[in-house]
Amino acid sequence: MARALPTFCKGRIAVVRLICNACGRAACETYPEGSRRMPPDRVVAIGTWLYDGTVPRTSELFARPAGLAGSRWIEDEHTGEFVLDASAPVPVTPDGLVYSVGVTSGGEFLSVAEALAWADRQPWGPVEWTFIETEG
Repeated sequence: MARALPTFCKGRIAVVRLICNACGRAACETYPEGSRRMPPDRVVAIGTWLYDGTVPRTSELFARPAGLAGSRWIEDEHTGEFVLDASAPVPVTPDGLVYSVGVTSGGEFLSVAEALAWADRQPWGPVEWTFIETEG
């Protein structure tokens, strides 16, 4: 698992340094301010819940670096596309990531525990989660 350390270079380039918790090595990803695409979310767990109490369905728990949180993307008033707003604050999280559940409108959560608790409170909850091992 990696922790993200978001920084900014003169407000023009959003840089997210990913630091591996296991080995401490760094990798960098850069997203120019005004980027026209959100980076893909990483699936960290698969959840199973029961539709109508009997039919198994699945949902994913997604993670992305806090520096690329949905709250930091704004709609360009001219093109209607979403762009990274380098002036928006980076959410402070325990592991440098924000989490979201499946394709729901639950929003982003600052921790895994918050996301799982939210899913369990939904009418379709509780959810049984299987976490995906990541390479360190």
